[in-house]
Amino acid sequence: MKIAFIGGGVMGEAMLAAVLEKELSTPQAVSVSDVDEARLEHLEQKYGVAVTGSNRQAAERGEVVVLAIKPQNLAEVMTEFGGQLKPTQLVLSIIAGARIDTLSLGLKHGCIAR
Repeated sequence: MKIAFIGGGVMGEAMLAAVLEKELSTPQAVSVSDVDEARLEHLEQKYGVAVTGSNRQAAERGEVVVLAIKPQNLAEVMTEFGGQLKPTQLVLSIIAGARIDTLSLGLKHGCIAR
Protein backbone atom coordinates (compact mmCIF):
# COMPACT_ATOMS: atom_id res chain seq x y z
CA MET A 1 0.00 0.00 0.00
CA LYS A 2 1.33 3.44 -0.90
CA ILE A 3 1.17 5.79 2.08
CA ALA A 4 1.99 9.49 2.29
CA PHE A 5 2.59 11.10 5.66
CA ILE A 6 1.99 14.83 5.71
CA GLY A 7 4.01 15.74 8.77
CA GLY A 8 7.01 13.80 10.01
CA GLY A 9 7.00 14.82 13.66
CA VAL A 10 6.73 12.55 16.68
CA MET A 11 3.19 11.30 15.94
CA GLY A 12 3.87 10.87 12.23
CA GLU A 13 7.04 8.94 12.98
CA ALA A 14 5.23 6.71 15.48
CA MET A 15 2.64 5.80 12.85
CA LEU A 16 5.33 5.33 10.21
CA ALA A 17 7.28 2.98 12.46
CA ALA A 18 4.15 0.94 13.21
CA VAL A 19 3.19 0.70 9.53
CA LEU A 20 6.63 -0.61 8.63
CA GLU A 21 6.92 -2.88 11.67
CA LYS A 22 3.55 -4.50 10.94
CA GLU A 23 4.51 -4.74 7.24
CA LEU A 24 1.44 -2.82 6.12
CA SER A 25 3.71 -1.13 3.59
CA THR A 26 7.35 -1.05 2.54
CA PRO A 27 9.81 1.84 2.80
CA GLN A 28 9.77 2.11 -1.00
CA ALA A 29 6.00 2.75 -0.93
CA VAL A 30 6.08 5.43 1.78
CA SER A 31 6.68 9.15 1.39
CA VAL A 32 6.91 11.79 4.10
CA SER A 33 6.72 15.56 3.88
CA ASP A 34 7.78 18.00 6.57
CA VAL A 35 9.06 21.56 6.83
CA ASP A 36 11.98 20.50 9.04
CA GLU A 37 14.93 19.31 6.93
CA ALA A 38 16.56 17.65 9.95
CA ARG A 39 13.42 15.56 10.56
CA LEU A 40 13.30 14.54 6.92
CA GLU A 41 16.94 13.51 6.97
CA HIS A 42 16.36 11.50 10.17
CA LEU A 43 13.33 9.68 8.72
CA GLU A 44 15.08 8.95 5.45
CA GLN A 45 18.15 7.52 7.19
CA LYS A 46 16.28 5.56 9.88
CA TYR A 47 13.45 4.11 7.76
CA GLY A 48 14.62 4.39 4.14
CA VAL A 49 11.47 6.22 3.04
CA ALA A 50 11.18 8.93 0.39
CA VAL A 51 11.14 12.42 1.90
CA THR A 52 10.25 15.84 0.55
CA GLY A 53 9.56 19.36 1.68
CA SER A 54 6.49 19.41 -0.59
CA ASN A 55 3.19 18.19 0.83
CA ARG A 56 1.70 17.86 -2.64
CA GLN A 57 4.62 15.83 -3.93
CA ALA A 58 4.29 13.40 -1.02
CA ALA A 59 0.50 13.16 -1.38
CA GLU A 60 0.69 12.42 -5.10
CA ARG A 61 2.41 9.13 -4.24
CA GLY A 62 -0.11 7.97 -1.64
CA GLU A 63 -3.21 5.82 -1.86
CA VAL A 64 -3.60 6.74 1.80
CA VAL A 65 -2.68 10.27 2.89
CA VAL A 66 -2.05 10.57 6.63
CA LEU A 67 -2.43 14.08 8.02
CA ALA A 68 -0.03 14.15 10.96
CA ILE A 69 0.34 17.90 11.35
CA LYS A 70 -0.23 20.30 14.21
CA PRO A 71 -3.74 21.80 14.46
CA GLN A 72 -2.38 25.31 13.88
CA ASN A 73 -1.14 24.22 10.43
CA LEU A 74 -4.44 22.71 9.31
CA ALA A 75 -5.85 25.78 7.53
CA GLU A 76 -2.70 26.14 5.43
CA VAL A 77 -2.69 22.45 4.47
CA MET A 78 -6.42 22.50 3.61
CA THR A 79 -5.83 25.49 1.35
CA GLU A 80 -2.89 23.73 -0.28
CA PHE A 81 -4.81 20.50 -0.89
CA GLY A 82 -8.33 21.86 -1.44
CA GLY A 83 -9.72 19.96 -4.43
CA GLN A 84 -6.33 18.48 -5.35
CA LEU A 85 -6.65 15.00 -3.87
CA LYS A 86 -7.85 12.14 -6.06
CA PRO A 87 -11.28 10.68 -5.25
CA THR A 88 -9.63 7.28 -4.77
CA GLN A 89 -7.30 8.54 -2.03
CA LEU A 90 -8.21 7.91 1.61
CA VAL A 91 -7.31 10.74 3.98
CA LEU A 92 -6.55 9.62 7.52
CA SER A 93 -6.30 12.44 10.07
CA ILE A 94 -4.62 12.27 13.46
CA ILE A 95 -4.92 16.03 13.94
CA ALA A 96 -6.16 16.84 17.44
CA GLY A 97 -9.61 18.44 17.40
CA ALA A 98 -10.08 18.28 13.63
CA ARG A 99 -13.60 17.13 12.76
CA ILE A 100 -14.34 15.05 9.69
CA ASP A 101 -16.87 17.57 8.36
CA THR A 102 -14.31 20.39 8.70
CA LEU A 103 -11.66 18.33 6.91
CA SER A 104 -14.06 17.28 4.16
CA LEU A 105 -15.15 20.85 3.51
CA GLY A 106 -11.64 22.32 3.65
CA LEU A 107 -10.00 19.60 1.58
CA LYS A 108 -12.97 19.34 -0.81
CA HIS A 109 -12.67 15.59 -0.40
CA GLY A 110 -15.18 12.99 0.69
CA CYS A 111 -13.07 10.01 1.75
CA ILE A 112 -11.79 10.94 5.22
CA ALA A 113 -11.28 8.95 8.42
CA ARG A 114 -10.06 9.91 11.88
